[in-house]
Order: sequence, then C-alpha cells, then structure tokens
Amino acid sequence: MGPLHQSLFGRESELRFIGGLLQRVRAGGGSVVVRGEAGIGKSALLSEAAWSAAEQQLRVLRTAGVQSEAQIAFAGLHQLLRPVLDQVERLPQPQRGAVLAAFGRTDAAVPDLYLIALATLSMLGEVATQAPILLVVEDAQWLDRPSADVLLFVARRLAEEPVVMLAALRDGFDTSFDGGGLPELALPRLDRASAELLLDRRAPGLRPEVRQRVLSEAAGNPLALVELPAGDVTAPTAMLPLTARLEQAFAARMSGLPVATQAVVLVAALNDGDALSETLAAATVVAGEQRTVDDLEPAISARLVQTDGERVRFLHPLMRSAIHQRASLGQRHRAHAALAHVLAHDDDRRVWHRAASMARPDEAVAASSRRRRSAPSAAGASPQGWPRWSARPH
Repeated sequence: MGPLHQSLFGRESELRFIGGLLQRVRAGGGSVVVRGEAGIGKSALLSEAAWSAAEQQLRVLRTAGVQSEAQIAFAGLHQLLRPVLDQVERLPQPQRGAVLAAFGRTDAAVPDLYLIALATLSMLGEVATQAPILLVVEDAQWLDRPSADVLLFVARRLAEEPVVMLAALRDGFDTSFDGGGLPELALPRLDRASAELLLDRRAPGLRPEVRQRVLSEAAGNPLALVELPAGDVTAPTAMLPLTARLEQAFAARMSGLPVATQAVVLVAALNDGDALSETLAAATVVAGEQRTVDDLEPAISARLVQTDGERVRFLHPLMRSAIHQRASLGQRHRAHAALAHVLAHDDDRRVWHRAASMARPDEAVAASSRRRRSAPSAAGASPQGWPRWSARPH
C-alpha cells in the first residue's frame, strides 16, 4: 500500500487489509467501518488510504461529520457528492430530481429517502466508469441522520461496483452503521514497542522519567503520544495539562451527557480513589439530591467509564485529565468539598480534598497537611500515589 507514514507505527496489518481492498477494487468494491477510541488513529489510517488510492489513480471523494451540522439534512452527503454533481444530469429523471431536491437545488419537495439513496448509488456508479472510487467518511458518528442512512444503503451495495468506502466511527456513539452488517476494523491501542517508536520519532530527547510518564499516561493512544510532549509533561501534578486538541478529543462526549451524569463523572475524575460508593455519595452532596448508578449509565454507554458495581474506572487515563481541565474552577471546588465531606473516615484524603476545594490556602488545613506529610506513613506522597496536596492542581 505504498510507504508507511511516520505516524502509523503499529498499523501494518490494518494497512495491508485496506491495501488489499484498494488493489482489488477494479474487480469489485466493498465497505469497512473503522472503529476506535478518540485519538486512536482512525483519521491517520484513512488519510494513508486516500494517499495510496490517489497514487493508484483512484478518485477520492471525502466527507466528514461535524457536530454543528448534525441537524442539517443531507449536509454530509452534499459534501461527499459536490465534486461530482455535474454527473447528476446522466441520471434518470426521478433520481436526478431526488438528488437536486435533497440538496435544495430545486423547489420540489424532498422525495422518499430510498430514491435519494438509489440516485446516490447510481451517480457513484457513473463516476466509477471513469476511474475506481475511494469514499472516505470521517467522524461518521456526527453525520446527519439522512446522510448516514443513505451512505449505509450505498455501503451495503458496493460489491459489484469499483468503489470502496471507509467510514471512521468513534467508540461510544449510536449510529446508522450499527447493526448494518458491514465488516469492521477495530483499531487497538499501540503495543509498547510501537508506542516507544512513535514517541521517540515525534519527541526525541525526552528525559527518561518524562518519557516514561508520557508512555504511561498515553497508554498506547497515538494522539496522546504526539500531543502530550507539547504540554508541560514535567508538571508536578497528578493530572497532566492537556493541549486543546487532547482535551477536545477526550472530553468531547461530556457535553452531550445528561447534567446529572456529567456531575457524577466529574466527581469520579477528581476522586483519588475509585470506589463507586464514594463517587455517588459525593455527587449526591453536590446535587442536593440522590445520585445513583443509573446516572452513570449514559457515561458507560459513551465508553467514558466502566464499573463492576463497586469500582468506577475511566477507560483511558487521560479521560480524568480532560474532564478536570474542562470543568470550571467552581465545579472542581464543589466536587472536592463534597469528597472531603464523605471521606470523614480517612483523614489524609479528607484534608487533601478540603484543601483542593478552597480558592486560597487555609492555614489550619495546611498545618494539618504538614503534620501528616512529616509522618513516616505519609512522607512523599498522598493516598494512591498522588503527589502532595500542595502540588496538585485546583
């Protein structure tokens, strides 16, 4: 499939699979859904496929879902077909009229979705007589529903056409592609060797302790391996400062969750333990009304967290940092205060959370913390290996 790009360490098998599809496209196409968590390299893989397709004289048509256009019918389909809309005149009149009406090019009422989907398939077939096609669909989870439904219809009917579709989907979203019967290519996190190669290529010369911290925090996520060194990886804090790109990638799902769920997840992110009972109790204090595991379900479905009924854990370590960073200072203070309230039985953790809940230092709390830090059991670190409270971010 051509030379590998530097950012695709550890994706050799995926590149071979997609390369095989492109090499066979003239005999018949197909579709693949590329799935994975935020920052796992879906876009990089699709970009490599597009580059290789162009090298092989395939025509590349692209579209990408965006949240701001998710409610605009056929926005994604229009972006995909816009470069070849001149071919619409070659369609039978009912199909031609369907496409033009869908894109607001005529005053006619938008017809049945089936006719628009059939017209799209026909148009692609016409274009493919000139050269095979690669359809690249990025962030398909944010496509408007009519576009997604049409593209699924097309994707299921490409076996006899010289057309390949690659659709990238982020984990944790319900989409038209779910249950569509399309082959799926799941991108796992990079293994240790591949992660080290990528980090050393993109950020050579890191001090050994900093390099180790980046590898640990990134947990095999390519975007994190590339972006973390751009931030302050030497910060003496439990949560690494994230670049805007990383924060958006890992915390984007929060804005779509119910308010009650967001509150529980924020408390979980700021809790230095993982006991579900602590998180729910503190979230109840913050809300002033009972919070239960049911409030956590949307975050579980969105693949932000998982729970066994006793513990709550984030699916990626950087999820904590992203959620912490996105929250306002007041939200963080209230969550820490609530955690201090429910941790009355644990003096060390209670003192730290109480300190983190304050806008300015409190001498009584600071004195208490100094006494505990001077004790052998508390020297050097706070509970669960976190840095001393005075070094933690508010």
